[in-house]
Parts: sequence; structure tokens; C-alpha cells
Amino acid sequence: MKEHNSGEYRPKTDAWKPRRPQSYEGEYPAEPLAWYWKLFGYGGQVLIYALGVCYVALTIAAMFYYVIAFARFVLR
Repeated sequence: MKEHNSGEYRPKTDAWKPRRPQSYEGEYPAEPLAWYWKLFGYGGQVLIYALGVCYVALTIAAMFYYVIAFARFVLR
């Protein structure tokens, strides 16, 4: 095991503490919330994402429906 040399530089840092200056938090403000998240809150975020997923699913279902309806019309 290596012995500690008293002339050797050893920084007094905690391994679990993030290594950044204390002024770091104030230099970069948090990303501002968009107006619609402020309007609905975080519960609204789930609602909007769910509505978006439903919209995409219904669009794909409608596409298949009209393709099948067109194929039946042509083949009749």
C-alpha cells in the first residue's frame, strides 16, 4: 500500500459531492415550462400525450379502414 507523502497535493473533496462551482446553479436557470404545461400542470402533460397517442392510433385505423373500403369498391 502506498504511503501518503506529506508534500503531495490531495484535494479535500467528497467523492459523492458533485464537482462544480457553487455558483453553477445560478448561472444556468432551469428550462422554463411551456405555456401549455403551465396551463394544465403536469397532470395535463399526461393528458396531452395520451390524446396525441390516441390521435395517431385513430389516424392509422382510419387509413386502414379507407384502404379496405377503396379495395372493396374497386374489386366489386
